[in-house]
Amino acid sequence: MKYWFISNGERKGPYEMEELKQFGLTRTTKVWRNGLAQWVSAEELPELNDILAPQYYQQPTPVTPIEIQPNTTSDYDEYYDEDSINPLFGLSITFLVISTIISVVNVMTLLAFLQPELFGMAALAMSILCKAFKSKGKYEKAEIFAKKAKLFVTCCIVTCIVSVAVWVTIGMAASL
Repeated sequence: MKYWFISNGERKGPYEMEELKQFGLTRTTKVWRNGLAQWVSAEELPELNDILAPQYYQQPTPVTPIEIQPNTTSDYDEYYDEDSINPLFGLSITFLVISTIISVVNVMTLLAFLQPELFGMAALAMSILCKAFKSKGKYEKAEIFAKKAKLFVTCCIVTCIVSVAVWVTIGMAASL
């Protein structure tokens, strides 16, 4: 059977199958023979498979992209997610303001040794550090600073309560 092929835009042939071997036809070379309605790729004619030159470049197999998730598994996420950190931050600021007002009154009433705003500032600093470490994925450190922030908020609350209790006591003693 006689075959024709296209090389560099030129039609070549007719050639017998044995003669085609010398031309190094590839899978994508366009070939025609009697009985074909149109030109086809050489790989579409099974009788040519043995004479096709090996392909040195093959179209890469498409890879389905996957979404890589950062490793966010930690005890931190279970106890200190965004919903608990944002209120912690807000709580720190709230008690910093309240404790500063109480400290000013303490200074005016000679109770300067009770300074709850120091605990409020420390709580605020700890909650800021907690958020910073969490945003960088350092969950263990964020957990440590979240616990410290809660401790300083608690100290701030206790100092504020003690200050108010002392004011009430002083006020009651003064009225006697």
